[in-house]
Amino acid sequence: MLILGCLLILVGLICFLYFDPKLFLYKLLFGVFLEIGFALVIAVSVGVLLEKTARDEYTEFAQEKSKEMSRNVFGYLYGVHLPKNSFEVLEKYVFDVPVIKTRQILNYTLPDIHEDDQIWIEMQGEYEYTVKNISDKTVPYDVKFYVSEPTEPVSEQGRNLGLQSLSIDRKNIPTEDFDDLDEAGEDEIGIKRYKKPIQLLSQQEVEVRVVFTQLKRVMDNDLYQTSCVTENLTLKLRFDPEHYNVFLEPVHPQGKWDTEQKATHGDKCTTVTINAPLMPQNGAFMWWQPKVEDVQAENFEVDNKPVQEEAKLK
Repeated sequence: MLILGCLLILVGLICFLYFDPKLFLYKLLFGVFLEIGFALVIAVSVGVLLEKTARDEYTEFAQEKSKEMSRNVFGYLYGVHLPKNSFEVLEKYVFDVPVIKTRQILNYTLPDIHEDDQIWIEMQGEYEYTVKNISDKTVPYDVKFYVSEPTEPVSEQGRNLGLQSLSIDRKNIPTEDFDDLDEAGEDEIGIKRYKKPIQLLSQQEVEVRVVFTQLKRVMDNDLYQTSCVTENLTLKLRFDPEHYNVFLEPVHPQGKWDTEQKATHGDKCTTVTINAPLMPQNGAFMWWQPKVEDVQAENFEVDNKPVQEEAKLK
C-alpha cells in the first residue's frame, strides 16, 4: 500500500511537469493521482503507528499478566498467596538472575599456634566454583569476592596478605592486575573487596579459582555467603584439633549439614557439605578458638605455698 501510494504521487508529479495545466486531463490526473497517493501514504503511516502502539500496549499487558500468573502459580500449586513484595524479592534475586553456580568448594586453613600470647594468625583461603549462564543470550557477570581485614592497626611487615592468585576459565589473571580488581570493588570497614567483570555466552560454564590470605584473631569467626543460586556447597577446614576448638554452622533453611566428617589427629581436616540448592546469601559460618588445657598441680605445698594451676595453648 505504501509503495502504491508513492507511485501514484509520482504519477501526479509527472502530470504536473508534462501536461498543460489548462487541460482538463491535467486537472483530472494530477488531482486524482496526487490525492489518492497522499491518502494511501497517510493511511499506511497511521496504520503502522497504531499497530506499533497497539503492539507495545499488548506486550506490556502480556508482561503484567505473566507476572500475575507467576505470582498466582504459588497459590495454585501450594495453596499459598505470596504478598506482592515477597514475590518481587524472589523475582529480583532468583528468577531474574541469569546465572547459577553448579559447583562450589571452599578450603580454609588455620595455622598452628606457636605462642601462648599469640593474637593473630594468617588464615589461608581458597574458593573454587563453576558458574553457568542459564539464559538464551550473552550476559555480563562479575567475579566478586572479599578478604577480611583487621579493623584496628596491625603491622603487616613480613606478612603476605590479600589476593594471592585468581584464575578464570583456567586462565591465570596477572598479579599486576590485582590492584585494578581491588579498585573495582567497594571496600568496607573490615572487608577488602575485589571484582573482575566478564561475559558469559548462553549456556556457557566457567571455572573460577581464588586463593587468598587474611589476617584473623586466634579466636575469631568467618562467614561465607553465596551471591546467586548454587546447586551445592562443600566446605573443608584444615586445622590441628590439638590447637583449636571449631564450630561450623550452615546458613541454610535446612539447618544442618548433609554430611560431616570431623578432623582427627591423623586427618586434620573437617569436611561438611550441603547437597541441596542454596539461595543467595546462604552459606556457612565458621567459629574457632584456641584449645586450652588445664594442667593441675599436685596437691602438695612447698614452703607452705600452694602450687598454682597453669594453662597453656596447644
